[in-house]
Amino acid sequence: MSPRSVDKNPSASMTEAASPSTELPPSPDPPAPHPPPPVAEPTPSIQPKRLIQRPDPLTLVHRELSERSAAVQQCADRATSSLERLAVAVNIDVDGAVTAHAAGAADSLISRCLGRVLNHTTVPPTRPQSFVHIYKLSTPLP
Repeated sequence: MSPRSVDKNPSASMTEAASPSTELPPSPDPPAPHPPPPVAEPTPSIQPKRLIQRPDPLTLVHRELSERSAAVQQCADRATSSLERLAVAVNIDVDGAVTAHAAGAADSLISRCLGRVLNHTTVPPTRPQSFVHIYKLSTPLP
């Protein structure tokens, strides 16, 4: 059969179309794919500035007083040799000037020594404050 005869014979093309085929019927359209997740913008290479937390002013005062421990130890050694702890009453004025004396013994040898050692201490100006600072002392061996 020539290609022309197939074209001229409409019944032959119908029989070919009516014959069972091995092709599957067209499947329904697949579900539409989900849109891709949004792309995050690239992070900048420079990180944001961290907030600098400044220490509490009272913490700075206690730190400053603790740095004078060696001088306070010498005062305690001159006055008495049996102290393990020394309570010091501390007053700070608005200019940051420190005055100090032994708590409960304002007019004593150890208070006068503490006055000479600690009254030259200055701290950043704040509101007036009064508190007791405890020094842990080392007792000399007998």
